[in-house]
Amino acid sequence: MQRKLAFVGTVKVLWIAEQRHLINDAAVLLDAMAANGYYLSRQLLQQISE
Repeated sequence: MQRKLAFVGTVKVLWIAEQRHLINDAAVLLDAMAANGYYLSRQLLQQISE
C-alpha cells in the first residue's frame, strides 16, 4: 500500500513539473516507473488531468 501511495504522489509531482515546463515528458518517466512494478489506475489518470 505504501508503494502505491508513494507513486500517486510522484505522478502528481511529475505532472505539475511537466505543466510548468520543468521536464520535457512526464510519460517517459512514468513508463520507466511502470517497468519497475508501479502502476496507475485510469481513475488516477483522469484526476491528474482535470
